[in-house]
Amino acid sequence: MAASKRIRRTYETKVTQCKCEHCGKKFELPTSVVARGKGGKFCSRSCVNFARDYKPIPPEIRFWAKVEKTPTCWLWRGYVRPDGYGDFGQSTIPGDNEYAHRYSYRLAHGAIPDGLLVLHHCDVRNCVNPKHLYAGTAKQNTGDMFARNRAKPPRGESHFCAKLKAADVRRAREMRRNGMYWREIAEAFSVNEATTRRAVTGKSWSWVT
Repeated sequence: MAASKRIRRTYETKVTQCKCEHCGKKFELPTSVVARGKGGKFCSRSCVNFARDYKPIPPEIRFWAKVEKTPTCWLWRGYVRPDGYGDFGQSTIPGDNEYAHRYSYRLAHGAIPDGLLVLHHCDVRNCVNPKHLYAGTAKQNTGDMFARNRAKPPRGESHFCAKLKAADVRRAREMRRNGMYWREIAEAFSVNEATTRRAVTGKSWSWVT
């Protein structure tokens, strides 16, 4: 008598496309699991734990906590992009960022009209004072750049990355002439030795005499 053969049946599992409520990542789960209410909200255990412990702070509160208000400009003290403008992330989702001055404008004045930019009256790129911001065209922006002599890149202490001032450079050069070590000069101005050497030798700040 021939041995009976077992027939192995395969079933195709139905899946449901889900989106993580924390990080926004898309993932798949068996439809039966989602239907029982046992999944579909988060893509991983880390996102589950984060959601349980994390109490989101409204973006507006987080935004103003990173602003230093002076009598004139309100300076953004969060992350500053290489072009000198502030950067603000509205949520924990990667890529959900925009220029800080644009966010400030929207808070104060509402939506930015289509096709317009948010420009500064004050020419301070990391300023987010709503009174210093206005909506304008790219042509206006270019016109302002030439009218205010901003066509050339900023240099010296007017550059947003500057760690020294012209007076500091003059003093550092005098300290070097008096025989002080590079390390001592650098510590006096709270900068590294490379910055000190470039400033004193004229590789940077060459226009300062």
